[in-house]
Amino acid sequence: MSIDASFVKINSELDSEHNLIFRYIDKLQNACEEHFSTEMLLFADGIATMPKDHTNIQSMIFKHQSSHAAILKSIKKLKNEITTHIVEEDNIHFHWAKAAPRDLNMYFD
Repeated sequence: MSIDASFVKINSELDSEHNLIFRYIDKLQNACEEHFSTEMLLFADGIATMPKDHTNIQSMIFKHQSSHAAILKSIKKLKNEITTHIVEEDNIHFHWAKAAPRDLNMYFD
């Protein structure tokens, strides 16, 4: 699941790097969701084969799932914070770079 990353465009170089950051965050979120799903399937398998006299672990599983939800929430928060940084910091500090990407060759004449 991808989190929408709408942000102001600055120039092709910064925009490309910002998009890369967001793609990696999306990959992290997707990997976490897949991993958490795998864990839940394993919990279900374990519960199905658990002896009747085994300690009730429902509260432990709930706490574990809550941890997953908190991790996913923090990933979304990170993406939102980066978007805010781009809009409120990069956009202002690099307004002069909107005209064109930098020419690195100018430093190597």
